[in-house]
Amino acid sequence: VERRQGAGTVVIARTPDRVFVQTVRDISGLFQFAADTVLQLRSAQLSPLSEEEAAACGAAPGEPWLRCEGQRRTRDGRPIGPVTALVAPRFAAIATALPETLTAPIYSFVEKRFGVPVAEVVQEISAGPMPAAVAPMFGRKGRPVGMRFVRRYLDAAGEVMLVSFNWHLAERFTYATRLRRGDA
Repeated sequence: VERRQGAGTVVIARTPDRVFVQTVRDISGLFQFAADTVLQLRSAQLSPLSEEEAAACGAAPGEPWLRCEGQRRTRDGRPIGPVTALVAPRFAAIATALPETLTAPIYSFVEKRFGVPVAEVVQEISAGPMPAAVAPMFGRKGRPVGMRFVRRYLDAAGEVMLVSFNWHLAERFTYATRLRRGDA
């Protein structure tokens, strides 16, 4: 349903319009998400971390990290959502190797160039009103409800390699997880 001022409430669809469904069974399933999509990179430059970003990265506010910003799309071009990836300073040299259209995930450029594999990914998912700057990327006004994904990519020593922030419209994204008992 959609509310319209002066027109009341209108049914716009009987079933939700899902643009993208992600199913994850293990870390390779999470990595497959980036491989099944395309990231249109708008910028990649050193930028000081905000307080929120610094907390997510385990770094000091104002510390310069490589900020990669873009729009993730399905392989056939449908928009999924905006992406901000913050790459640790020790790997910032990948900026020159990143193409405008990424068909591989950013972490893979780090792994190949520096020989440091991702050993663990910590993912946090939350829902809430999107930041005012994000909603227009979905063609929306105001602050629609969205799903926010924060992923921290760690090396074998537990050091943060990069952190990504992704927004998805709640009604256009499904995240499915299958969990099994360890003793089964």
